[in-house]
Amino acid sequence: MALNRKGQASVTDAMYFLIIISGLATLMFFYTANYGSLVTTQTVKQYNTEFATSALKTILYSSTARDNLSLNESEEIDYLLAVLKEDYAIIEKNGSRLKDSTKTSLKNNIETVMSPFQRNFDYLYYIYSLKKSEEDERLLEEFVIIFLYSGLSVEDEDSPGGRNILRIGSFCTSNESLDSIRVNFVRHVGEVSRAPELSVFLPDYTDPKNPRNVRALSSLLMWPSTDIKEALQASNLNCPELQNLTLN
Repeated sequence: MALNRKGQASVTDAMYFLIIISGLATLMFFYTANYGSLVTTQTVKQYNTEFATSALKTILYSSTARDNLSLNESEEIDYLLAVLKEDYAIIEKNGSRLKDSTKTSLKNNIETVMSPFQRNFDYLYYIYSLKKSEEDERLLEEFVIIFLYSGLSVEDEDSPGGRNILRIGSFCTSNESLDSIRVNFVRHVGEVSRAPELSVFLPDYTDPKNPRNVRALSSLLMWPSTDIKEALQASNLNCPELQNLTLN
């Protein structure tokens, strides 16, 4: 009897030992698997953030021709940021802060810089001014430029499921604040890699008797390609070229 009880106790102890070891082994397996996925995710996000930061600086300080020729042919080359500042200084007759030629140069520069990621990622570039009212020091915030490269889901008989996402670069306008982009837009596009905002000072000569510098923030956001419809509605972004895709 004593031997039987000792034998049963030994078997019970062995079973408990096996259960504990199995549980620990399972926990270690899931921890190792999740740790690898977490490290990969963080590494990719960090790489994308570093790329966005470098791309932002490259866009701001890239070269552009002032005579509408190619860089190889032009005899007058300057920083794109310098041209942007000159345009911002005086409002165009149509109310725009930037000339069409400057927008074209900016679009070409952005798409060239972002070309390594453009196949699988969408992105948004903006300059947001923090102009102060001369009367009561209130902030008269506004977007100087918003450039969005993304897509919308449209009907396509040749694609699986009868739909396809067409992607295009479009200049956008918004009467909302920058927080609308930071919150309402971002939460509808998924995992976003964002370049830290850079301060840019823009000359303002709308009042020739009182010229001043206006502080502005510039940044670049990028995320895996997706249908942008909900994000546009949530943030009240108006992107004519992109939204017209659904009408064609």
